[in-house]
Amino acid sequence: MFGIFEFGKYLPSFLLVFLRVSIILLLFPVYGNRSLPVQFKIGLVILLTMIIYSFIDVRISVNTLPLIITREVAVGLIIGFACKLFFFRNRDGWTTYK
Repeated sequence: MFGIFEFGKYLPSFLLVFLRVSIILLLFPVYGNRSLPVQFKIGLVILLTMIIYSFIDVRISVNTLPLIITREVAVGLIIGFACKLFFFRNRDGWTTYK
């Protein structure tokens, strides 16, 4: 039976998924807009994290946690900036400037 105290062994991997999803959505152009309420943004990040986390099976050692956190932040930033670049490029109509 899954008890409340068993969640502690899944917490580091859940927080890593939460970290990556929140960084990606923070840099996402539509989501990063100030017109959306903060409660909606937090709820969407938690919902997406729970959906993504249900598909993965990750066991994390405490010794490698700082390295994994750094990697998750870097991957989240790269994906977020790529989305932002795509949306800004698409907004300009794929024009080339000379």
